[in-house]
Amino acid sequence: MEMARNAMQTARQGTEVAGHNIANASNETYARQRLKVETASSLQTSVGSQGLGVKTAQFEQIRNYALDKSITIEKGITSYLDNKERLLIQAEAMLGQTIERQTADPSGATQAYGLSEGLSLFFNSMQSVSASPASQPERQQMLFEAQKLSDRFNLIDNRLGSLRVTINDDLKDAKSEANELLNEIAELSLRISSANLGSSAVSNEIYDRRQGKLEELSQILNFTTTTNDVGALTLTIDGTNFIEDSNQTDTLSTVDGATLGNGYESGMLYIARALTGTAIVLSNGSAKGIADARDIDIKNLRSDINLIAARLITEVNTLHSTGYDLDGVNNTALKFFEGTGSANIKVNTTLLNSPRRFQGAATNEPGDNGIALEMARLQSKAFSDIDGLTIPERYGQIATGFGQTLANVRLNLNDQQSLEDLFLRQRESISGVSIDEEVANLMVYQRAFQASAKLITTIDEMMMEVMAMKN
Repeated sequence: MEMARNAMQTARQGTEVAGHNIANASNETYARQRLKVETASSLQTSVGSQGLGVKTAQFEQIRNYALDKSITIEKGITSYLDNKERLLIQAEAMLGQTIERQTADPSGATQAYGLSEGLSLFFNSMQSVSASPASQPERQQMLFEAQKLSDRFNLIDNRLGSLRVTINDDLKDAKSEANELLNEIAELSLRISSANLGSSAVSNEIYDRRQGKLEELSQILNFTTTTNDVGALTLTIDGTNFIEDSNQTDTLSTVDGATLGNGYESGMLYIARALTGTAIVLSNGSAKGIADARDIDIKNLRSDINLIAARLITEVNTLHSTGYDLDGVNNTALKFFEGTGSANIKVNTTLLNSPRRFQGAATNEPGDNGIALEMARLQSKAFSDIDGLTIPERYGQIATGFGQTLANVRLNLNDQQSLEDLFLRQRESISGVSIDEEVANLMVYQRAFQASAKLITTIDEMMMEVMAMKN
């Protein structure tokens, strides 16, 4: 009867495990469990060993730890590309191909106005001035297009600069989330190692939760982990142990580049160790994707556009300083553009208030258009400091190159997501719950329970017969 009772208990536990698996069928971090049983110790009799049935050995978790580590790494790469793509899309939108209602044509349709259109309209209006050098309306229109182009330069530079500053907040959020995860991982690991050290049972769900937190952390930054014989975890980021033998030893912080020095940019925040303030070198995760988009792609885009604005300012001002206005006056100190780059370029207020002061003539002769014509020809003049291209060509190259960078990131992201999905499907085939399999197990355990109950009933009837014979 004791053997039957143990068998019934084992069948009941098997039923509970199957039910637990079914309940967690949609839980992505859950690894299915299996009841591991073994033969109970035998009883030595005069005729040999007699079996005493079955007993539960353990509740076994079906998990491939090598595959878990691979998935952790792949999720970090996916998160890196995903966040980089997100920020590059924002930057691309800021290049200026936005819709402006003031450029609507008579039919009511709107036209795009970006730097490309602004440069074209400015040089075309300068060509019109060279055709009618004394025309006040042509001069006013040219100055209007010049100021509009300047405003576009200012707007793009401001937006890109603001985007870079906003990314600092993204890094702060990533740092805070990572610190919360580090704390949770350390607590879970401490529970695991303490239980193993005391030879007490640890629920498999704690392992599931820790693995889930590790995968979440990998989406923020890259790390490595090791465990000892009792399951104590050591987590290392850029050569520094943040969790050592399940005890948290450090946290993350954000530090201004001015504090770090050594090539770090002032005003930009970087992930660092809280204890020492030392910057952490990352290779994957959202923090790395955010930082790369800010410090490489967006920074270079802003710098390239600034170089175009600076070249335009220099060339136009150089020509303007040698020209004559409609009154035959040459003022070498009178600049066409004020400012030094895309952040502060603007048309000289003096010219806006008095278009006659525009020095578009090469001589003080009436009707001369030499300087205005030279300014219009800047549209097709190549410059060595912008890759031997004209100003419009260089901007087209910048916009196209940035678009290609975004396209490459998007392509890599699609490939990476496919690879991550492949690993996830492999894990699902090993650790995932199959409803069909669990239902079949339920039927097996149900029949085993019924058979064991029948054994008890049979033994009870036999004992009743024996008792009846005695009476």
